[in-house]
Amino acid sequence: MPFVTIEETLKLKVYRIEQTHPLSQFPLSSILFILGYLFNLISISKVTRMFDYLVLFINNYVLVQDRHTGHTIRT
Repeated sequence: MPFVTIEETLKLKVYRIEQTHPLSQFPLSSILFILGYLFNLISISKVTRMFDYLVLFINNYVLVQDRHTGHTIRT
């Protein structure tokens, strides 16, 4: 399995790569599962390219919007 590097110095082993559908209109492929961490990794740049979405980080939340309609996909 591959490794990912976080913060330029921490190298973590990827145990699984899967697909998930957190919302029906928001399927994600190649999700990296890292053993021992409470989070999984996705690429924001990949999400914005695949779906043509805007991803905004505002204070304590993340807003995902359709770039053309302005419709909120996920908060």
